[in-house]
Amino acid sequence: MPRRLELSLITLVLLAGAFLRLYRLSDLPPGWRDDEVVETVVHAQSVLDGRFPLFFPQAEGHEPLYHYLSAALITLAGRSLFTVRLLSVFFGMFSLAALYRFARRYFGPSTALLATAALAVSFWGLMYSRFKLRHVSEVGLMLLTFYFFLRPLAVFKRSTLNPRPSAILAGVCLSLSLYTYFAARTVPLILLAFAAYLALFHWPILRIHWRNYALAFIVAGVLTAPLAWAVATMPGGETRLNVVGQPLQELLQGNFGYALRNTAETLGMFAFTGDPEFLYNLPHRPVFEWFGAALFLVGLLISLWRWRQPKYTFLLLWLVCGLAPAFVSTPSASLGHTIAAQPVVYLFPATALTALIHHKDTKTPRNLRAFVSLAPFRESWLMPLSVSLFLGLTATRDLRDYFTRWPALPEVRYLYRAELHEAAQALRALPSRPQPLALASRDLHQADVAALRLETADMSLAPRLFNPARAWLFPNQIGTALLRQSAPTNGEFGQPILDVPFALVPTLYTRGYFPQVELSAVFTNGWVCQGYTLLRYPDPNAVRLYTYWRVGPTFTPPPPRDLGLLSGSPLALKIFSHVLNPDGTLLAGDDRLDVDPATLRPGDDFVQLLGIPLPPDLPDGVYPIEIGLYDPVGGARVPLSDGADHLTLTLLSP
Repeated sequence: MPRRLELSLITLVLLAGAFLRLYRLSDLPPGWRDDEVVETVVHAQSVLDGRFPLFFPQAEGHEPLYHYLSAALITLAGRSLFTVRLLSVFFGMFSLAALYRFARRYFGPSTALLATAALAVSFWGLMYSRFKLRHVSEVGLMLLTFYFFLRPLAVFKRSTLNPRPSAILAGVCLSLSLYTYFAARTVPLILLAFAAYLALFHWPILRIHWRNYALAFIVAGVLTAPLAWAVATMPGGETRLNVVGQPLQELLQGNFGYALRNTAETLGMFAFTGDPEFLYNLPHRPVFEWFGAALFLVGLLISLWRWRQPKYTFLLLWLVCGLAPAFVSTPSASLGHTIAAQPVVYLFPATALTALIHHKDTKTPRNLRAFVSLAPFRESWLMPLSVSLFLGLTATRDLRDYFTRWPALPEVRYLYRAELHEAAQALRALPSRPQPLALASRDLHQADVAALRLETADMSLAPRLFNPARAWLFPNQIGTALLRQSAPTNGEFGQPILDVPFALVPTLYTRGYFPQVELSAVFTNGWVCQGYTLLRYPDPNAVRLYTYWRVGPTFTPPPPRDLGLLSGSPLALKIFSHVLNPDGTLLAGDDRLDVDPATLRPGDDFVQLLGIPLPPDLPDGVYPIEIGLYDPVGGARVPLSDGADHLTLTLLSP
């Protein structure tokens, strides 16, 4: 291939890759994912606040490189959804350039162009290059590690070239990759496995170059030692492995079933199975369509046939080790856990197509040469047809799935807070901005508040968080509620499921929002129980208890829950409700709070529904109901101003 043509083609591929990674970047994915919020307001903010850890304990443990670069980007460009995602765009483009450089050096320009073009338009490549997640930062550094590590093989017979600088650069790149994401730990395993292969089958090469390989590992070890020390000495440093590593834990205990099932599903991810998570995929969508899967298999067979050539065995070892994390973690076939295998996956179909182009190569297996020699005119039509079919099918399927099908899924819109992103745009366009604001949330997740604040940094909304299925909130007694389509409600407070993405509605007191029994019970934390309404319908075997609360002037909001704890943490307060037997023993109860006390301010009112199931055929009698406040962590009750630790409501007589 003429060099000028090659340069023109790779320029077009990189320009197309850049366009696809920047196009509608602030809208696709459709909003803020938990990881993006946590990275922005916890990890990067920690660096901006002057703390410089080698390993971040939040969110189950994170390597630091991506977060330091993110902090620098925030300093330069701010915290908009577009700008914070630019770091992943950069690493995505870096991966494309590094893949081209690696593949061209060891497999030729045709293979390099095809693999880079396929990755540029792939769903997998776009997914991790377009939102703020550290996974993509591993790929380019891993490719440079391989590029420099394999270089001594290329100069085996050219002793005038000194391979030592390449060994040092391989060690530096290897250490940097280990500072990105825990799946990068497979990279040294790939290199060690390759060294073992050379020792068994190409000892003359290893005998000459083992010092350079040892130098690479020594450099990487020295540079990575601080990170290893930080992980080893930090309590809970390997929490992430405990969260996703159940198959590995069972495997170590001698139970092979879970790991074997995961392995089978992961090996099938290229044609039959796929990542099951809405977060990163159309669930169970395979990496390739039918033609790409066939080419992947052919490329795999070619590499197996050529295993005596070190570069093809390297591809095989790379694939197996890159997929290995998904063999022993959940979920199986995870696109994130197998990110180290991403480039080599696209090298296999490129290898098959290159074999098709150069079908007279004597190193191509005889049966495969027969396969590609289909007609006397094969050179004029078979090669361009196959290349066009592969890239055309990949681009058509993957671009449609990523830009159209995937972001429209309700589960994706919920997980990425699409309604909050769209509502923030609508709020900024309003001539008068609502203050204060109540924010409907399914999970009372503090990231909902953080995401809205990131989108409306100039508006000072101070949103109060509530779950409209069981509570309704009136900020400063009257205000506006931002209802999300994905925030559930069963109509308890007159708000049906929305048929629009979001709605801004007044939180005015309406008929039925006043208690049947009025109280003025003051708790020492500043909350006041203003009364209650007690119902026995529509289900006679349950008590529906509506409690009415005001946040008094002495209330001090507790600190917000830690966003770095992805598994969640309990609210600072809960309301308990107990139905007692006539003898004073507990019959039934319901403990809950569907507003986040950390977001409440003095003057706010809210209604909390408590649903207490009752045993069927309950004997007639009087059954007192006690309610109160308590700390769900320690269990301590909040006393009332008169010293009591609960309120006793009107006696219940079935």
